[in-house]
Amino acid sequence: MQQTGFISYRINPKTISENKSDFRQLVLDEQKQFLIELLDKNQLCVNYSEIDDKDFNVNEEDKRLNDQFYSLK
Repeated sequence: MQQTGFISYRINPKTISENKSDFRQLVLDEQKQFLIELLDKNQLCVNYSEIDDKDFNVNEEDKRLNDQFYSLK
C-alpha cells in the first residue's frame, strides 16, 4: 500500500513503518481492519480518463465494458 500511494492523506506513512512491530502483534482481523482504514477510499475507483494508466493495471475486458457504458466504441 505504501508503494501504490493509495494511503489516506490523513495518515503519515512514516508512522506506519515506525509501528510495524505493533501491527504484527494484532490478530489477523485487526490487521485487516487497520489496512482498510489506511486506504484512501476515493482511490478504489479509477477515473475513466486514467483507465489506460499502467499504474492502475485495468484489464482489457474492464476497459471494453467502460467504453460500452460510456458509448464511446
